Amino acid sequence: MKNYCVHGNQELQDTLNATNFQLARPDLVRTLTIKCPYHSPKVSTPPHSLFQGFRNLDRLELDRCLIDTVPEALFAGLGQLYSLILKNAKIADFPREIFAHTPNLMTLDLSGNRLRIEPYSLRSLHNLIHLDLSDNDIGFLTNTMISLTKLKVITMNNNKITNIDFRRFPENLTDLSIRHNLVSTIHYVPASARNLKRLDLAGNRLEFVAGLSTGAVNVLPAELKHVDLSNNRLNYLHESAFEHLSNLILLDLKNNSLKEVKASSFRGSRYQMKLFLSENTLLCHCNHKWLMDAESKNISIGDLQAIECSNLLKPEKKMLLTLAHSRNQLLCKYSNVSSLKFIFKVK
Repeated sequence: MKNYCVHGNQELQDTLNATNFQLARPDLVRTLTIKCPYHSPKVSTPPHSLFQGFRNLDRLELDRCLIDTVPEALFAGLGQLYSLILKNAKIADFPREIFAHTPNLMTLDLSGNRLRIEPYSLRSLHNLIHLDLSDNDIGFLTNTMISLTKLKVITMNNNKITNIDFRRFPENLTDLSIRHNLVSTIHYVPASARNLKRLDLAGNRLEFVAGLSTGAVNVLPAELKHVDLSNNRLNYLHESAFEHLSNLILLDLKNNSLKEVKASSFRGSRYQMKLFLSENTLLCHCNHKWLMDAESKNISIGDLQAIECSNLLKPEKKMLLTLAHSRNQLLCKYSNVSSLKFIFKVK
């Protein structure tokens, strides 16, 4: 069996528009990669059944090849295909039955297109395990993926999603990445996301995390092990925010707007949890002394030496939290702060 690769050149545009690749034995090819020229304005119009001679193809990659209209039978004859990459093609939609020709697909990469919702045609892919829809224009999710019972990994980075409802994802999903979207709201009910282990929501617009007892808004799925909420707009964590996450082992809260973090917010995990808190707006308050002895609470602060806090008297003055602790500058009572301010004004 052979691997076949075509790189960007003039003939390549003719290749995508042609009805065959002029190979003596296309049935011997197992891997086919086609990469069009960078920034080429030329648009391809591939014919139906373009790849029908590659009946034993395992993997097909089309990259940077602009396609104006995708034929419904473009992948006809590729019943053995298990990996398809069709990215950076500026495709806005797919025919409803296009993936009916590739029932054995296990990985599908449609990143770098112009999709506004997940394609309805995904419903045909009952063996799909990994789906990448990154770098599109997806603003909301429908129920399309619920029926994909084998789907375990979904990546949807760099889209325009504003809210997440975990009931719209397949039950066996274990890994979900929605980095750099516009997510400000999460909807969760205990019957959903029962197998989700890793959730990456870095670079979104979340302002708070609630606890399971508070309702269903901005509550995290219970079975999570790894959670990345860095680079959001978090300014509040409910006291029981992570209490129901008994398997949590890593939580990244870097670069948010948290002024106070209570130890009670992080109780619940039966494992030692690694926590990242640098680049927040923590106050040099005595309530943060617990961070110096977090291991006694089964928590490891992964970036303790980088965490800064703002002086209660002079908020513009920042210092390392560990330094403030060593100098006894983690103040406790705001009433005392008011007294100190009065003394300073008199002087």
